[in-house]
Formats: sequence, C-alpha cells, structure tokens
Amino acid sequence: MTLDTLSTIALDGAFLAVFGFTLIDYLRHRDPVRRAIVLVFACLAAVLVSPLIRAVAPALAPATGLIVLPALLAQPVLVLWLVSLVRPIPRAFLAGAVLSLIAFTAAIVALLAGSGAARGTPAVTILGIALLIYFAVLEGGAAVGFALAARERAGSSRSRLLTAAAATGLLASPSSSRSARVSSRNAVPTHQPQRPSSSASSRCSRRSATSPRSRRPEASVDSSSRASSTTSSAT
Repeated sequence: MTLDTLSTIALDGAFLAVFGFTLIDYLRHRDPVRRAIVLVFACLAAVLVSPLIRAVAPALAPATGLIVLPALLAQPVLVLWLVSLVRPIPRAFLAGAVLSLIAFTAAIVALLAGSGAARGTPAVTILGIALLIYFAVLEGGAAVGFALAARERAGSSRSRLLTAAAATGLLASPSSSRSARVSSRNAVPTHQPQRPSSSASSRCSRRSATSPRSRRPEASVDSSSRASSTTSSAT
C-alpha cells in the first residue's frame, strides 16, 4: 500500500468522521442551517463511499452511479442554499443554479443513454467544459457569499464563515477531479492473460530437464568418451 493510498484513506476517514459529528449535532439541535450543512456533507460523503461500495459489492455499481451523479451535481446548489441562510443572495442566482442542476443531470443521463458517451467526442468535451464552469461559478459565488457574511460578524462566527469561504473556494478543483475519478472507476476493467505461476514454471523446467531429448546430448558425450578411452588403451 502506497503513501498516496494511505493519505487518501486517512483524509476520507477524517471527512466521514466530521460528517458523523455533523449529523449527530443536527439530530440534537434541528435548525435550517444545520440541515443544510448535513446535506452538503452528505453529498460529498456519497461520492467518497461509492468506490468502497463498488469494491465490496460490484453488483451495486449501477445503483451507486445513480446516487453519486445527482449528489455531485447538487453539492454546489446546496452550498448556495446554505449561504442564503446566513446572507441574502439574489433569488435569480439561486434559481439559475437549480435550473442548471436539472439541465446537467438531464444532459448526462441522455448522453449515457445514447451513443454519444464515447471519450473524446464533441458532446463529451462541451459537457466537460460546461461542468467546470458550473462548479467554478457556483462554488466561487458561495465562497464570496461566505466571505461577505463573515465581514458582518465577529468572534467565532466570523472565523467559521471565513473557514467555510476558504474551503468552498477550494472545492471547485477537487469536485471536477472527483467526478473524473468516479467516471473512470465505472469503466469496465480489461482482463489480462494470467501468467503461469512460479511452481508451474519450475515443474515445466524439471520435466524438460528429465525428458529423453535432454538426455541425448549426455548420452552422446558418454559414448564419445568411452570410444576415446578404448582407443587409448588399444594403443
């Protein structure tokens, strides 16, 4: 197990632990802000847990794909909803985000259902660029909203909002890379021919060494040495 794998497992475990504490806090103190935070964490937790589910139960891979796709696309919209709970934002911006979510979900489903889902096609390229813009605009707008809300507060509330602004601003790039990982892991693995084991190769070498063909050179050498010895004794 490489260092990269260990660090990924540690980060995913830490995130899931934070999600668990957030869920417990919401169950104890139910309010709209905590509910929005739980939904944001739940979307990212679904993306992180899906590879583990596919590894343990490959038959559930299609079901996990149906869950991960809406969760991944809904995460920026839920972050904007969370911002709207701490600072007013234009309703047109939030409505446009919801319409974009519906449009992207429908486009991806239509692309997967049709024959244009091959890698490198113009439709896939255009959709990928549009998704990058979607995440950058929504996550960036949410980060600005958190930062503006932090200016109006002081103390621990300001620190939490500044942390949320920084984390949200960094989520644009990891979200796009996570979507690429999810799509690549859904690909069908290619089967490579199995190599013979070391025990089988050793048995084959022993058989070849003990075969009659391998003994013929030894027999010819013995006969030539015997003939040479008889001629020397005769002389």
